[in-house]
Parts: sequence; C-alpha cells; structure tokens
Amino acid sequence: MSLRRYRPVALVLMVLHLSACLSWQPTTVSPPQLIEGEEPSQVRITRTDGERVTIHSPQVRADSIVGDGGTVAVSSIQRVEVRRFSGVRTVILGLGVVLAPVVFYGLVVLAYAYRPHGPR
Repeated sequence: MSLRRYRPVALVLMVLHLSACLSWQPTTVSPPQLIEGEEPSQVRITRTDGERVTIHSPQVRADSIVGDGGTVAVSSIQRVEVRRFSGVRTVILGLGVVLAPVVFYGLVVLAYAYRPHGPR
C-alpha cells in the first residue's frame, strides 16, 4: 500500500499544528528593550494610525525599528507583539487531531449498524 496518498493530509496536519503552537502575544516592555533583550525573529507592530506591520529580523537603529518588512519610528508604535508558544491552542488542536478520527470511526460504525439489511 502506497503512503503517497496520505502526504497531503500529513502536510495539512503539520501546517495546522505549527500554526496552533504559536500565537501573537503583546509585550509590556518598550520596543527597543524587547528587540535588544529577546532578539525575536519577527515582531508585529501596530502603529498609532492602526496599521499593522510585521518586521522580520528587527533591529533598533536610532529612534526606529528596522528590518525586512519596513521601518517604523518608535514614537509611532502603539503596540508590539511577538510570536510565542501557545499551550492552550496546541492542546486544543492535539485533541482535535486525536478525536476527529475516533468520531469519524464511530459515525461509520453507527451508519453500518443502522443500514438496511437484506436484499434490495
């Protein structure tokens, strides 16, 4: 039996799992302190005008946060978020991945048990 037909399913499950493990979480420290202290790979900045910008490989230069994705003046930053591990979302997805096949199997068994028996 070939496992190739299961590759798309495995890929979808991996993507869902990885997206559930991480979530954007707001920080309480100033943007320069965060970037110099934690050195995150990316940050999501909400500017005072409401625009959101995701900056990859952020660095502090003078009075701005710069990186792949743009430059934002520190004075125009309303909120900074960092992607961090989310235990709750990961547990919920894990339970869903485990329980979905069990529920599906139960439905198949019920459908088989209640199907009409005898000649058609």
